[in-house]
Amino acid sequence: MAIDRDIWESQNQTSEPSRHLSQIKKLLFVLAEARQATVSAATYTTYSKGLERYEMADIESSVAYFALQERREGDTAFPSLGSLVGQVKASKQHRTEAFKQEQYNRERQRYLDNPHLYVSMKEITDAVNDRMRRRKAGESIPFEKTAAELWTQEDTNRELEKLRRRPA
Repeated sequence: MAIDRDIWESQNQTSEPSRHLSQIKKLLFVLAEARQATVSAATYTTYSKGLERYEMADIESSVAYFALQERREGDTAFPSLGSLVGQVKASKQHRTEAFKQEQYNRERQRYLDNPHLYVSMKEITDAVNDRMRRRKAGESIPFEKTAAELWTQEDTNRELEKLRRRPA
């Protein structure tokens, strides 16, 4: 391997943005090792600068993808920056979709466990239509108090007093 190993080792005592770049360079070094590629220091710098705006989880996933992928006929040992960025974006999309699905599953389970806490859109629509029909018919429908009406000056004073007592 024609790479100076000090490239990524010397980056450990740096600031947070440089630490991110250092972590990316380490991942790229691992990728080069896995693909048996000879990569220059300038390539590591260029690639790490090109990838720095992406999240580490997505970069790690992409590096793992390319590290485990067999080279096809005519492929270079080290993937192009465009290929890496494309895979990083695909990893982010996959991670985002998985998160949304997980959120949906949790909310669905909450609904199944506590159906009494949820109101369907049909029930809301029916209630609104019923109130509108009753108003048009001239029926007097009392308005529920709003949150602002329920909140009294005493409540405000009590909250201000709590804030005053809290240590700075």
